[in-house]
Amino acid sequence: MKIQLFILLCVAALLPVGCMDTPSDLATQKAVKVSDFESLTYYDVPVKAGLATVVVLDQDTLAVTHVPMHLAVPRYAIDQNALSVTYSQDAIYQNFASSVYWQYISFEDTRKGDYDYNDLVIHCRVDNRGIFENGVVVAYKHTVSVQPVALGGAMHLKLGMLYKENAAMSSLSEAILCQDVRRDIFQGNPIFPINTDPTQPIKKVSSKLTPLFEITNTDPQLQVVWFIETSSNRLYAATTNFGADKSYDMISPDGLPYGISMTKKWDYPIEHCSIREAYPGFDAWIASGNEVILLKNFVKAKVFPAMANGSGNEDLWSWER
Repeated sequence: MKIQLFILLCVAALLPVGCMDTPSDLATQKAVKVSDFESLTYYDVPVKAGLATVVVLDQDTLAVTHVPMHLAVPRYAIDQNALSVTYSQDAIYQNFASSVYWQYISFEDTRKGDYDYNDLVIHCRVDNRGIFENGVVVAYKHTVSVQPVALGGAMHLKLGMLYKENAAMSSLSEAILCQDVRRDIFQGNPIFPINTDPTQPIKKVSSKLTPLFEITNTDPQLQVVWFIETSSNRLYAATTNFGADKSYDMISPDGLPYGISMTKKWDYPIEHCSIREAYPGFDAWIASGNEVILLKNFVKAKVFPAMANGSGNEDLWSWER
């Protein structure tokens, strides 16, 4: 009887261990939805016969078109009614059906990281230009460009993206844009880290958005899902494009994305400083998608001065137009 009781007690003691949450269970319990903090949304550009529609956000022209367009725009631009839409008869716009969007992408390079989001920091642009024949758009050329900003990770990293050859296709294609980001876009700089430790020299890597990928198809916009790849992991920046948030692991067990996409340039956290420490509004942003909530309040000593902000350093995000 004593032996049976001992066995029962042992089984009871082991039960909680056997029922412990797996990482995927924890991620589910956190109920973090990528759609809640997706940085881009879509705007249907209004058109008028014989006129070009010009869509501007702040001082950036997002689109010039004579034809209807489902335009990728920052989510905050819709929330704040910040888009300026005008119409023009200017002949210079006669053969325009073009659009562009920017993203500020920051990655963790491991699944159990410190979530300072500075292991790879890049500025990206997707440019979509209509190809005309006899005054009619027959195709679109899409160009994906990247500007290197910071490299806080020591691992060998590849940079890639998922996309569709054509929007109507169900299958995805992938492109590796860089086999080795340090070698290919950080000019082989052996320094570690690059622009993540404010006690070390701050140096702008490049003032250019360098084209790394091009495709021509019949779709006005090219949607992209960014990822990095190490020898053991592929980590995706959180986005809902193609339902990628349902198909790919983008959120850690602690409810943190492995990669984040912003539409505003920002001062990312310094080395080994969690984004939750640097930006107290992080969890509110994850719940709302409002970048203003995230960026309006930060701990200055815990962020890297990438935007200069009166520090006397050059703005690492600025680029030559």
